[in-house]
Amino acid sequence: MNFRNEYVTKLNINVKLGMPIYHWKIYKNFIFMLYVAIEENNNIVKKYKTKIKKSINQWFQHHIKLKTWSYLNQKNLISFKKHRILEENIINDEFSQFKFFKKGSYYDLK
Repeated sequence: MNFRNEYVTKLNINVKLGMPIYHWKIYKNFIFMLYVAIEENNNIVKKYKTKIKKSINQWFQHHIKLKTWSYLNQKNLISFKKHRILEENIINDEFSQFKFFKKGSYYDLK
C-alpha cells in the first residue's frame, strides 16, 4: 500500500500546481487498476494458502498412516523372524534326535 501514499503525495503536489481533468481521469483509472490487480493477487494468494494448508494436512495424515504401517511391518518382520528361527531350531533338534537314534548306541531296541 506504499504506492498509494506515494501517488497521493504526487497528486497533492500536482493538484496544488493545477492538474488538467484528463490527468485526473488517467490517475483515477491507474489507481483503480492497481487496486483491482492487488485484490486479484490477494484472492489468488488466499486460494493457494487454503490449498497449501489442505495439502499439508493431507500429507500429515498420509505420513501418520505410513508410520503406522511401517511400525506394523517391522513388528510383523520381527515376529516372522522369531517364528522362522523357532522352526529352524525345531528342525535342527529333530534332526539331532534322529541322528542320535539312528546310530542306535543306547536306545537300540533290537
